[in-house]
Amino acid sequence: MSACALTGADDLTASAPPVRPAIAPLDVFPLEDVEGEEFILPEPEEEAADAPLLRDPGEPTQAEVDQHNLTHAAFRSWCPHCVRGRARNNPHRAVQRESDAAPTLSFDYGFLSGGAQDESSQTAAGFSPVLVMHDEVTSSVFSHAVPHKGVDYPEVTLVLRAVCRDIYSLGYKRVIFKDDQEPALVAFLQALRRALMGEVVFERSPVGDAQSHGAVERAVQTMQGFARTIRDAVEYRLQVKVNPENPLMSWLVNHAVGIHRRYSIGADGRTAYQRCKGKSASTAVVEFGEKVWYRPLTYSGQRLPTAAARFELGCFVGFVDISNEVVLVGETGHIVKSRALRRLPKSQRWDAEWLLRVSGTEIQPNPGEHDTRLRIRLDPQVAHDVVIEPPKPAPPRTRSVKLAEADFWEAGFSDGCRGCELIMQGSKQSKVHNSTCRRSCLLYTSPSPRD
Repeated sequence: MSACALTGADDLTASAPPVRPAIAPLDVFPLEDVEGEEFILPEPEEEAADAPLLRDPGEPTQAEVDQHNLTHAAFRSWCPHCVRGRARNNPHRAVQRESDAAPTLSFDYGFLSGGAQDESSQTAAGFSPVLVMHDEVTSSVFSHAVPHKGVDYPEVTLVLRAVCRDIYSLGYKRVIFKDDQEPALVAFLQALRRALMGEVVFERSPVGDAQSHGAVERAVQTMQGFARTIRDAVEYRLQVKVNPENPLMSWLVNHAVGIHRRYSIGADGRTAYQRCKGKSASTAVVEFGEKVWYRPLTYSGQRLPTAAARFELGCFVGFVDISNEVVLVGETGHIVKSRALRRLPKSQRWDAEWLLRVSGTEIQPNPGEHDTRLRIRLDPQVAHDVVIEPPKPAPPRTRSVKLAEADFWEAGFSDGCRGCELIMQGSKQSKVHNSTCRRSCLLYTSPSPRD
């Protein structure tokens, strides 16, 4: 008799050692070994960066305090009177950024006139705010004359579109927006973040600390200096004063920083244009407001009419950075763009009436329209007179019925058909049958209508 029969299944099961599950709850198996040794769980290893520590002023002796209180000649950080009267603000030290850090774009508002920067007084004097953007990586400066600060004006969409074009021209997909916590500027940057295709991180300098916002403060000064210089030169050439409310001022402000980007050389021996694009600006330049000959552009596949003039007259007012084209004022005051320029004799280069007739601004070159693209033809009203017909739908494509070799063997071959000759020769070449042969084969293979 077997052992199983003698002891029974119940006894065999009871004597078997218990099987511990692979994973058991902590309340079932305490943190003790079988022999009574306690398990020691390893502590997670953590590291922390050292936080900057403020300097301890120390504790002076009573003799040092008495001697110092006589004159307070030397500044002592432990003296409350020296701290209250002579202590300086915390210094601003250059911070070495990581190589993969997002570039910082600093924003601020400025005005072309001197004195206080109060918007109401500046607007009353005819000067509009100027939005200035500074790029930390390339030191590029961009500026746009805007109707008001903030976002509470109808043209804000056009301004957002213009600033987005500036950021796209730099090639950034992730940027840091830095501001000085001015409510109007904060509201504008919030709207710009929603309009921009890319990731945006916000950074704000302390309130009232101009040094923390020093990069864009210098950019505002650069814009003001270049704009004042170019305005003075234009007024000297034209022998008239340019009204601050004239649309020409918006082009002048934009062109001023464009000149700085293209031709101002930094400490590294390169311009901002070179740092951004890796090459020098090659477009020939003339003075702002100068009358020149320009060649009208044409769309791809089009040509100027044979009897049309090859060059027209216009006044130069700026560049298009992304395409190296130039912007000009036409005879009727409209804005056009071109690429090829030719100068006039010195006695014919300046026309105040022509230049001050400009109607479009830098953010909206086509007044009264939604389209902000620069035109390539002389008269913008031509576009309203031309009736563009809607594209005609393409005729539906009909595909021929596929016929196999067996169909031609069954229907019979046609005389003079190269495809039929190749089939009868047993050739492996592609068989192309003529229309008569295919028609006769289709008539034979098509099912007959049932009665």
